[in-house]
Amino acid sequence: MKRLGLFVTVVLSLLVAPDGARAQTSIQTLRTNGPLSKRINIVFLSEGYTTNQLAQFPNDAIKVLTNLLATPPLREYSNSFNAFAISVLPCNPVQIITLRRRTL
Repeated sequence: MKRLGLFVTVVLSLLVAPDGARAQTSIQTLRTNGPLSKRINIVFLSEGYTTNQLAQFPNDAIKVLTNLLATPPLREYSNSFNAFAISVLPCNPVQIITLRRRTL
């Protein structure tokens, strides 16, 4: 249940973000093996990607996921995982400080 709560928290925090940030957010399903409440949910965030690199992010997330689930012991449990990629345009430090102040 904690896994679902974390995923829901991440998604909800994106939904309550300012309109500009919300419009720049994209959630892509990379792998589905069952309901969120009955699977281990992996979420990749585009932290560190520049605007010019953002198009490459889902492909990079798929590569990391493929390598991760090909590694024992995760390989034996690969059908227990769902995976998602959340792309968010990078913001500058001033925007981050502003968002933190609004949420305090």
